Amino acid sequence: MEKNKILTKKEMKRLFKNAKKQDNFLYVLLLISYEYALRLNEAVNLMLIDINFKKMQIKIKNRECSIKQISPEIALLLKEYISTIRTTSNKNEKHLFLTSSGKPINHDVIRSHLEKCLKKSKINKIATFYLIRRTKIHLLIEEVEMDCGLKTGLIDDD
Repeated sequence: MEKNKILTKKEMKRLFKNAKKQDNFLYVLLLISYEYALRLNEAVNLMLIDINFKKMQIKIKNRECSIKQISPEIALLLKEYISTIRTTSNKNEKHLFLTSSGKPINHDVIRSHLEKCLKKSKINKIATFYLIRRTKIHLLIEEVEMDCGLKTGLIDDD
């Protein structure tokens, strides 16, 4: 297995496709995490009150608190996800991502689901959440370089 590499765009598509088939929570978690280049802890600690559908914003809490705009597509996906995970037994839980038993999701559960999804996607890379974040940042830098006709040296050409 390869370590400390990024995923290609094709691999990301396969990962999202398989995550959507495998587990709705994983798909939403990966999509949100990829879109906002979240760290695992930032994703795990997202609360329902961090999402403001009226202002179309999501609050990301890390060392500092940042507000990110959410697209209509992400907002719709989040609304659908929230409506499907909330039952009478867990409606008072404040975390966004819950286990099937209605408890807040933990790092080990996410890693396990990600590992299974990478295998089903035929991606031979070590399952770390950082892989998703690093891929997003790499592709953003690549996009800026292409848009500006720059070569910053931040992206390896190997």
